[in-house]
Amino acid sequence: MAQSQLDFDPLLPETSREYGRTTSLQSEPFDAHSQLRLSDFTGDPTGNPNLIPNNNNNNNNNNNTGNNGRDLNHYLPLYKAALKGDWVSAKKFIRSDHNAVNVEISSYKRTALHVAAGAGHSHFVKKLVKRMPPESLALKDNYNSDTALHLASVAGITDAAMVMVEKNNDLTQIQNRSGWTPLLLCAAYVAKEQKDMIQYLSTVTRDEEPCRPFSGSYGAQLICNITAAGLHDVALYLVQRYPALATARDQTGCSVLQVLAQKTSSFESGSRLGFWERRIYSSPGFKKVYLTRLAHIQAMELLKCICYQISLMSNHDILQFFLNSNILSTATKFGIVELVYECIQIFPDQIWFLPMGRSIFHIAVENRKEKIFNLMYGMSAQKKILASWRVESNNNILHLAAKIAPSPQLHIVSGAALQMQRELQWYKEVEKIVQPTYKELENENRETPRDVFTKEHKELLEKGEKWMKDTAQSCMVVATLIATVVFAAAFTVPGGNFSDSNNPDNGTPIFLHRNSFMWFVISDALGLFSSTTSVLMFLSILTSRYAEEDFLKSLPKRLMIGLATLFISIAAMMIAFTAALDIVLSRRLGWVSFPVAAIACLPVTLFALLQFPLLVEIVLSTYGPGIFHVEDKYKLD
Repeated sequence: MAQSQLDFDPLLPETSREYGRTTSLQSEPFDAHSQLRLSDFTGDPTGNPNLIPNNNNNNNNNNNTGNNGRDLNHYLPLYKAALKGDWVSAKKFIRSDHNAVNVEISSYKRTALHVAAGAGHSHFVKKLVKRMPPESLALKDNYNSDTALHLASVAGITDAAMVMVEKNNDLTQIQNRSGWTPLLLCAAYVAKEQKDMIQYLSTVTRDEEPCRPFSGSYGAQLICNITAAGLHDVALYLVQRYPALATARDQTGCSVLQVLAQKTSSFESGSRLGFWERRIYSSPGFKKVYLTRLAHIQAMELLKCICYQISLMSNHDILQFFLNSNILSTATKFGIVELVYECIQIFPDQIWFLPMGRSIFHIAVENRKEKIFNLMYGMSAQKKILASWRVESNNNILHLAAKIAPSPQLHIVSGAALQMQRELQWYKEVEKIVQPTYKELENENRETPRDVFTKEHKELLEKGEKWMKDTAQSCMVVATLIATVVFAAAFTVPGGNFSDSNNPDNGTPIFLHRNSFMWFVISDALGLFSSTTSVLMFLSILTSRYAEEDFLKSLPKRLMIGLATLFISIAAMMIAFTAALDIVLSRRLGWVSFPVAAIACLPVTLFALLQFPLLVEIVLSTYGPGIFHVEDKYKLD
């Protein structure tokens, strides 16, 4: 770990070096005594050593004194107080030296305000600002030419920043050595605690010369950072206020639309909501889901605002804007159908662009983005033309569907068997839209699409077989135990039988005419039949041939029936058990049956919570509407 500046500077007094050793770990990231990389201070990932003050340079105050001629060691108590946020000690020191608030107190020419702001002590900063003239608030350090407001913006102390700006409203316009204003620096380090700071600085920073923070590459960098941080409401405010930000590009050529094209979580289509989250997505009263939906709405508003500004450009400028970027292909790769739809609405000819020799139809198939595929599927003639294009190695679109899906998309579905089913569904769906001759066309490796599918999915097929067998064996053990128990219970009825040979009811169950006995008989029979069916289904899974096509419907159907009947048998067994207790204990402890019935619901509930989502997924995947359909919400004309 790097030493602090006070620890390795030979020109500083021994007391200062000792202080550096004992307190450097308490320092804020933008304090000179912090044990961090230079890139944390400068934004320069190379850690340029030229940014470190040179003690042998006469211009850098190499006599270790402040600009008032005093030794820096004189200000050590004030430095400690500012670092700790101890206003009582600082106030005492300032009374003895009124000018201490206006001079640098560290080797990096930082004032007490710099130190306190960087350490995030809001109360200390506000007290200090009251004692300083406006011009002293604009003093820069010589590390990266940061003002105290730069450091306060990164620390996220909004209330302190407001006090500083109220006293000197030019602070928001001052640039550091990197050319960054406090707003841009804050956006570069944006985190949850900086959101209020970003919102505040966005309203008080002016787009004036010489810095022009909302124009050119700096403006693009600002809006890109804010959008990447998920602050879509702030980004929307800025784009509405400064429309040029919608198409501005930073030093790397990136625009805000390209950032949105990679923000899958910002849109409903890219968010992977859980089983229950999908059911309550549109329901009020669930805070976490509500906030997720709110973020999606804000992102859509931002997207529409950006697209509106682009639509105001000339056709030539729109063409150049999209030709010089990979926005549509990136959004397709990440599956953001909302962005693809809005972009095509602005400039429909984009569907004929071929980044890396692929249309967005090819990219959607290769990356298994069903919503983009459905969007393009709704087009009549265009989809046939796009699907006929060849890509590298003479592969057609069916060859791309035959390749195994990217890992993140593959693991959206639970279990290797259902993953294999999803891959077969994709292959079959793409097979419907290509010309019949494409099914037998070979690529440069002389492989047909089916050959590619078999080769690419060999390992997944083996995993699917193992997953199916393991699941079937585990469930069959449980089903067999239930069948054994309920079969035996049918011949040992609760309460016993009449055993008097002279009685006409000899051999008849004693409690035959009780309602609870009928519950026992029906549930016991249901448990036996369902558990036996479950055993047979799981046995058929174990003896299956496990061909590729079996994973499409045959095996999932057997697993679905096996799990459903197993669930019914468990529930029936619990009902039979509760009914038997009611029969036996009704005359003395009749109340016991109610808590026992409640407890009996526990294993059924646990099984439902653990296996019911899987059962529903199998049903929907095999017999449900499926993932392929014409998009009604986003339909291209």
